[in-house]
This record gives sequence, C-alpha cells and structure tokens, in this order.
Amino acid sequence: MYVCVCVYIYIYIGDVWTWGKAFRGQLGHKDVQEEYSPRIVTLLRRMGACKIVCGDDHTLVKCVTGRVFAFGANDQGQLGLGDLVDRLIPIDIDGHGMDAMFSKDPVANVAAKGTLSLILTNSGKVFTFGDAADAQYEQFRRPTHIHVIPKGEFISTVECTSNRAYALSDVGRIYRWSVRDINLVPDASLPLEPFHAISGVFRLFCGAHHMAVLCTVSHGLSATMLTRQKVGEMAHDISAPNRVKEADEASQVALKVMPEFLDDFDGGSTSESPSREGDGYVMTYGKGLDGRLGHGLTYSLSEASKLKPAKVEKLSKNSICFIGCGKDSTFAISDMGRLFTWGNHQFGKLGLNQSHFCMSVPMQVSTLTKFNIVLCSMGRNHTVCLSDKGNLFGWGSNTFGQLGLEGVTASVSTPQEVPVGRELNIKHLACGGFHTLLCSWTFEIFTCGKGWHGQLGQGDYESLTAQSKTLPYFKKIAAGLGAGYKCVRVYGGTEMSAALTDDGAIFTWGQGSQCQLGHNGVNNESKPRKVERLSKETVVDVAMGKSHCVALSANGLPWAWGKGNNGQLGISEKGDKERLPRVVELCRRAIARMGMIGTSDEEIPWGSVYYKREKDKSGEEVDVRSVQNDGKVIQVSATNPCLPPPPCRSHRHTFSRSFGAPFLDVGGSQKEAS
Repeated sequence: MYVCVCVYIYIYIGDVWTWGKAFRGQLGHKDVQEEYSPRIVTLLRRMGACKIVCGDDHTLVKCVTGRVFAFGANDQGQLGLGDLVDRLIPIDIDGHGMDAMFSKDPVANVAAKGTLSLILTNSGKVFTFGDAADAQYEQFRRPTHIHVIPKGEFISTVECTSNRAYALSDVGRIYRWSVRDINLVPDASLPLEPFHAISGVFRLFCGAHHMAVLCTVSHGLSATMLTRQKVGEMAHDISAPNRVKEADEASQVALKVMPEFLDDFDGGSTSESPSREGDGYVMTYGKGLDGRLGHGLTYSLSEASKLKPAKVEKLSKNSICFIGCGKDSTFAISDMGRLFTWGNHQFGKLGLNQSHFCMSVPMQVSTLTKFNIVLCSMGRNHTVCLSDKGNLFGWGSNTFGQLGLEGVTASVSTPQEVPVGRELNIKHLACGGFHTLLCSWTFEIFTCGKGWHGQLGQGDYESLTAQSKTLPYFKKIAAGLGAGYKCVRVYGGTEMSAALTDDGAIFTWGQGSQCQLGHNGVNNESKPRKVERLSKETVVDVAMGKSHCVALSANGLPWAWGKGNNGQLGISEKGDKERLPRVVELCRRAIARMGMIGTSDEEIPWGSVYYKREKDKSGEEVDVRSVQNDGKVIQVSATNPCLPPPPCRSHRHTFSRSFGAPFLDVGGSQKEAS
C-alpha cells in the first residue's frame, strides 16, 4: 500500500503600495511628501514582494526570492545598513555590505516594531538590528546573528515589541532579548534560557508594548509559574487556567503549589488556599438556614458559619465572576457562563427540577448548559437570567406574572425561555420582590408582575390593583424616562424600582411610604421620577432594600435614604426616615490601640486612619489621629432588615469596598429585599 501525502503552500506576491506620512522616507517614493491615496513603490515593482512589516517610521519588504528591502528612518540603525542615515528609496540589505549572506541563506521571515527589526533565515538563524543609536551598540546597526539561542532549537518565527525581540522554536519555547541586555561576545556569552512562564506555544503575536500567544490545549502556564511566589509589588499575578478540565482532557499538574493566605476577617486566623488574588473563589458567612451559604447543612447550621467567611468548596474548580442573593437562595455565574444555584428551593426558584425543599451546596442548572449565561437576578420567589445570545429565561413562582410567561399561572421548577426575550434586545435585567424589569440596548424599559404600588412604572397601578392586580407579560413603559434620558441599568426592591441613565441620573418609582423613593415625600409613584436631590451627581451604582436605597456617585460617595430605624442608612444616628438622599460621611468602628484596655468606639472619617504618640502642652503623651488616603467606595449593596424571623442576619457577601481604605459593608446580599 502506498500513501501519498501532498502539501500545498500558497505564497501571495505582488506590488507594494504605500500612503500616509512620509517625512522620514518610510513610503519609499524618493521624497518626503505625504500621500493621501495609495501610490505604488516603483522600485519594488515586479520584485515578488510577499511580506511587509512597519516600525514607527521605517519599512521592511521581504521578497519571495529571500531578499529584504529597507527604507525610511534609520536614526537607530533599524534599516540594517551599517549607518544612521535615513533612506528615501528601498535598499537591498544583503547588497549593502552583507557579503551576500542572505543569498546563501534566504530570508524566511521579518519583523519590526518601534526602532527594532528582526530577520529569520531558512536555516533558522535569527538576526537583530536597530535600537543602536549609542556607539556601544554599533554592531546592531547591521543584522547581527543571535548565536546565543541554543543550537538544538530550530526557530520557526520571530516577532518583536518596540524594545524587545522574541523567537519561537518548533517545540513551543520562546526566547527573548534586547540589544541592551544581551552579551554577544563569542567566548563569554551563555545560551539564552527559554521564557519560563509558558510552554506549548505555536503562534506568537506582538504589539508595541504587549504580546499574545496561542498554545496547544494541553499546555499553557508552565509548572514553574504555578509554583512561583509573588516577589515585590511589580510581580504579576498569574494563575492556572481557570476552566474546569474535562475527563478526556490532558492536564498539566503543578509540581508543588505554594499556598497563599487569605484573611478570614476575624483578625486571628488564616486558612490556606492554593490560589492567587482574584481567582474567583466564593466565600459566604451568616445565617445558614435552608443551605443558603453553600457549605452543606452541617457547617451552615454551626456557630462557626456566623463568625467568619468560609470558601464554598463546591465552586473551587470554577472561577466565579458574579454572585447574587434572593430572599433565602443564592446564585453564582462562572467565567465560562455556567449558572449555579443553592438555598431554599420553594416554588422551584433554583431551577434544578428537584423535589428537595432546599439545596445546601451549589448545583449547576443543567438545562442551561448549552447557553452562556451572562446575567442573573433573584426575586423573593422567582429567578430570571440572560444568555450572551439574548435568550431570556425565567423560573420559580409566577403568581403575579413576574416571569413574563403568558398562560402560566403555576410555579415552574426548570428554566423556561420567555418567547419575547430575543426580540427585546435585552441589555440589563433585575428582579424586584414580585416583579421583573428589563432594559434594552435601545434604552427602553419593560416590566411585568405585581404592580400594586406602581412599581411597574406603567402609570396604572390603581387599575391593576382593582382588576387583575398583575401584568403577566413584559410591557414597555411608554414614556420611558422622558426626553433625553437613556436607561442603561434597572434595579428592583421589594415594592419599588429604579433606573440609571447613561449620564448618571437616577429615577425611582413604586412604593414610597417610607420615603424610600427619595422624592421628599411618602407618596407612591406610578411612573419613573427623577431623584432631583442627586441631579448634580453622577450616579454609577444603586442598591435597593425593602424600604431604603443606597446610591454611589462617581466620586466614591455613597448616598442613602428611606427607612433608617435599624441603622441601615449608615448616617450615624438611627432616624426613623430620611426623606432625601444624604451622604454617608462617617462609619462607626471599634478601634483598638496599644496601651489601651479594650476598645474605643468612635466615629472615623473614610480613609486610612493612623495613630501616633505625641506630647501635649503639659508634656504628657497622647494619641493623635491622622487620616490619609481618602477612601473611595466602588460598589454598594443593600439588605432587608425586616424579613422574618428577626433579627435578620442572613447570608452576607461583602461586595462594598474602598480604595486605599478599610472595607465597608454597606449591606450584604445583592437583593435580600427581593
């Protein structure tokens, strides 16, 4: 039996056309006149050009015969002609003092960036030139052979950034160097070491100051990097690939993973985790009833679960990028678009199609495995999510039509696609207690579900209350937010709603009996109304509890309003109601200082607080407080202090934090009020 294998290689050749700036001769037209339309480089006509690379102001053209022509700026020797004189026309590098080197070993590839150039020959030799204005680097004004690349490695391609050269071998190793740090003295130079961070590379790409590679599926981050500890503040944080390895996939095992320590927030103990900062682990703590913490019932019902955060082990093999909470259930979305739910399963709101009353560990919603989930929100007893293709799914209770599934009156325990989802072109979504809001890419708002207090924004809550009390399908708010306002995000509280515009304006509507709408009154609003108190602020995030709201401005200031009898507004004193948005200026913390018995409870401004001992006028040493690095809040969340049984201290994910300042917990779950 004879097997014939044919390999076809297509090489496209043609003439060279250039246009644009020409003040250094980089167009090759024998002048420095700017060209506004393509113009043929006459000296390269019919020369068989097959590749062109451009640096900042110089050009290299490789021909199918293996010849290389250079023209343009040469102040760093980047043309490889042995001097620092610019060229206005293409010059054959090989015919300019190179002793026909590339005629004997034709050029296979060229690369250029900034003021650096590279040549790779058919035999695998690499030549560097450029970046050589200083006399000490004069040798790099001509193509210089990089002989320190190990001879056993055949170089398959070359690339470069603006100041560093890269060569890729046929076994997937990367070698790198620059004219500033390489020693090319024949009797003193050591072989280059391959770049240790990554292996299995088969394609190499470089920008001016960054690079990217393609690796085989079974390779990637090297074992060396997996065992490396971070050293110094400039060390980059590199972790193992975060997608779950399937059973039939090869996996590169680390030789030894060096643990890092994650603070357990109790000030006295740490737990080991083979992870890097930002790996997407989920940590929960608080009330573990119904398994909402995801640790299993035994641990969730223990006292330890209320005292300190613990990692949700079931999710440790996934990199979680978004988490959120309902009344007594939790969800997580991985970076691969997988949706996990756990907690109370009443009304089927976990979407797991199981008869269990609760689920104490995260379970993937299996019916959505074919979809890449990007958004999810939980109400009191229902859940909706969105895929990257625009598919809208809903499950759980549909008592008030909050799923938008017309004709469905009972609860559904598995995700059901909402037929109109893709037509609405959804950008953002949110669940209220018993209603749902959608925001489209065309800035329109759609609502459905319970509308007793005007939370649907349709302007007809009185008729809804008197007749059906529900809106079982997604209906557009006809007037939107008014002329000139474009909605980009929506939010839902128990009986109220909010919308955020592209220019940072906030609108609220729904129940207002506790001043939670921020309109200086206790009236309900059946249509979106702008919060005028924040008209001079650019709002970037909003959180809604049952009867209070928190908004975050672009300058990092949180604003709170509504019911505050449980201290949920964070404005120091516990007022019954805050009728208008008010800045949360202070936080109350217990501060322990050396030389004191116990702690002192005092109000401290945002920022990093330091104490130092100084002598007062009488000569006695006293503690003097100073505040440095003003804090900046970057996210807010709100909880519902009124959900039974009191006092509610349900599962809390600390989302809010400060820049250059201690962490702030402005609430807990993403939507406990729902």
